[in-house]
Amino acid sequence: MSTVTPNAAPLPQPAGARPRWAVPISGTRNIDPFRILRRHMVLIIASVFLGAFLGMAAFFLFNQFL
Repeated sequence: MSTVTPNAAPLPQPAGARPRWAVPISGTRNIDPFRILRRHMVLIIASVFLGAFLGMAAFFLFNQFL
């Protein structure tokens, strides 16, 4: 049975080694946010214009009744 002391020194890592949390899990893919934005650019722009139109329509509609 081994005993571990709370103040034990961490094991030395080789030069250039990444921390454990930075190592990708096998089978996962990196996600490129700019590629996703470029792929959906038309939908994003259309959503902005549609949202602006609906917002202005709601403003003028509610402005008539209040």
